Amino acid sequence: MPQCCAVPFCSERKGGHKFPKDKILLKQWLIAIRRDNYTPSKHSRVCKKHFNADDYTLPKEPTTENPTLFLKQKAIPSRFSWNLESEERKEIKRKRAERVIQRQIKRETRGESATLHSHAGENQCEEYSNVEEACEEIDIETSNKEVSVQCSLCSCSQVKSLINTVNLSEYEHNKESTQNMFGIENLKNKPDQVQFYTGFNNYNHFLFVFNLFGDEVNNLKYYPSLQSAQGKHALSPCNQFYLTMIKLRRNKCNKELSFHFEISESSVSKYFITWINYLYCKFKDLKVWAPNKVIDENSMLGNKTNTSIIIHCREVKIEKPQNPVAQQATYSMAKSRNTLKVLVGVSSSGCVTFISEAFGGSISDTKLFEKCGIINQLHKGDIILCDRGFNIEELVSHMDVTVNKPQFLQKGSNQFEAQQVQKSKKFSSEYSNVEHVRGLGKTYKILSNTLESSLVPLGGRIIFVCFMLANFRNNIFE
Repeated sequence: MPQCCAVPFCSERKGGHKFPKDKILLKQWLIAIRRDNYTPSKHSRVCKKHFNADDYTLPKEPTTENPTLFLKQKAIPSRFSWNLESEERKEIKRKRAERVIQRQIKRETRGESATLHSHAGENQCEEYSNVEEACEEIDIETSNKEVSVQCSLCSCSQVKSLINTVNLSEYEHNKESTQNMFGIENLKNKPDQVQFYTGFNNYNHFLFVFNLFGDEVNNLKYYPSLQSAQGKHALSPCNQFYLTMIKLRRNKCNKELSFHFEISESSVSKYFITWINYLYCKFKDLKVWAPNKVIDENSMLGNKTNTSIIIHCREVKIEKPQNPVAQQATYSMAKSRNTLKVLVGVSSSGCVTFISEAFGGSISDTKLFEKCGIINQLHKGDIILCDRGFNIEELVSHMDVTVNKPQFLQKGSNQFEAQQVQKSKKFSSEYSNVEHVRGLGKTYKILSNTLESSLVPLGGRIIFVCFMLANFRNNIFE
């Protein structure tokens, strides 16, 4: 009985090619089909639909009209269900480009017809009952100016001169007043908008955080040239920080931010990348790891606890990488997509005290705990609170560190014992701080949505900055 194709998600049983005997080529096949640890048997096959037409060749001396095609010796399967989506996207982009060209041709055609109408002479002006209809034909608004002149009494040249003199001084005044309408200085008395765009309580709270940076913000070296700014910037450092917060908080695209701040898209990207790197370096120098004494003094609701840190993992969705190796390293089985993964530590007082570097989503919780460097922060007698996915008891046993996990029913028992119930309640009350910090992380839309490929190299720093900004909240329960 023929076997199914060895490629995941493929159920084809008709025909196929055996796996190559060459070890190097075999390894390339296994990586291509995403089964690195698979050992093919002599009956294993990869069906023909996973190869391109260029992977086949004709026999040297064909004897029939329709000779059988042979697979090239160095051919590697490349057509799979997980990369066909990119081809569909290319087709969508192609059709979209065609529609753009068609719309552009229609606009040019309309422009030519409008030019012909303008050269027709003064007699055509009699077809309009008033000046507003004439303005609509040449795409000029005159709603701000009441005009009651009949077109039959004036020529087209008179209409144009009338339009050019419509309240120019008022237009210039409105242009100057709206030039920096989106700046942070216009939100001094609008705390709701400040909190919506930045996460800070009000304008004074925003300025308090910004002033912590001092005069360094006036001497930043901007990406990509890494040189100090020369001359006057389009945005002040305060508004650059405001732009960065909007990008983190609301995940606005660069084009939309360029419209709001009246700068180019490249300037938006330059400010955002520069400020993310600056904030990362600035916050990285802060010593946020809290000793047990400090934790007890600042425990929430006055409940003292022996727990030193509560840990959990946070995954952020990213666009699918083109490199197959990167795809495998970042693919998360839990999320069923490509992600970046970090370990976040929270004290029992609700403060974020540890944020690891970003790893690929394929890494396990235990391996992430081992590699992220949190072990170097622990001391003798510390207590870690974590979920059951962390099998870290052996990693910290030599340091005399205790690991507490939630209680679960054992086989054969129908209910918890009294001691287990009390311990579970204590665990739930302390672990709720992690849930609130998770909620704060979700308020930054850049972490909730899919991180675009151009920002993936900065993904670890973006996650770090977002969680560090949560420490500037007055209360994590707000």
